[in-house]
Amino acid sequence: MSGIGWDTHPLVSGRELVLGGVKIESQVGLDGHSDADVLCHAIIDSLLGVSLKTDIGQIFPETAENRNRNSLEMLKEVVQKLNIDGYFPSSIDCVIISPIKLSVYRERMTEKIASVTNCPVSIKFKSGNGVYPESEFKGITAICISNVEKI
Repeated sequence: MSGIGWDTHPLVSGRELVLGGVKIESQVGLDGHSDADVLCHAIIDSLLGVSLKTDIGQIFPETAENRNRNSLEMLKEVVQKLNIDGYFPSSIDCVIISPIKLSVYRERMTEKIASVTNCPVSIKFKSGNGVYPESEFKGITAICISNVEKI
């Protein structure tokens, strides 16, 4: 079974930039209720869609408890819930559209996500080539497809 996830957040001053659980050196960060890690959020939605038939907003609503919450920990919690129900991620494939060059962080992002999901992870980076708001330094978008096995 496969699920797709998508997330985008605007870039703002005064916030830390975190993607795939990795802190990125940047003058700007992503605005959001949690740590705004669009990569983890897209993965979470892709996993929830195929297994629990819900989305990140229902599992992690915008409450005080989830304010500035670590999205990698949220992903870990989702994977644990899936495992209890007999679902196991078998592969995760992601694309990040960003004005910030991120390829030097690929290995660390991949390792962190794979350590939580226990499956192979692929992450690709695109600039948007001036077509999308992301390429004008307005935000970052992540798209993810996850394959999940029911055992």
